[in-house]
Amino acid sequence: MKIKKFLTKARWCQGEWAKDKNGNYCAVLSRKAVKFCLMGAVAKCYPGRTLAIGARLRDALGMCVTTFNDSPLTTFKEVKALVTRLDI
Repeated sequence: MKIKKFLTKARWCQGEWAKDKNGNYCAVLSRKAVKFCLMGAVAKCYPGRTLAIGARLRDALGMCVTTFNDSPLTTFKEVKALVTRLDI
């Protein structure tokens, strides 16, 4: 599944690759994971291609993906626009 379909505002998070329903860190592939940062969504949607997709995002952003995702100034709307533009 593409990130642009998988990642919703309710599923997006900052600060960890994945979080459980209580907002605590958990592994991306854990059944408890319900929220994902941009790189967590990459790992969930593109297992085995995380580095390649992450590099594509980094090149498009001109910065580290987690720096972008975790910035208090970054909105979900910006994350969604990015993955939609890159069709990932």
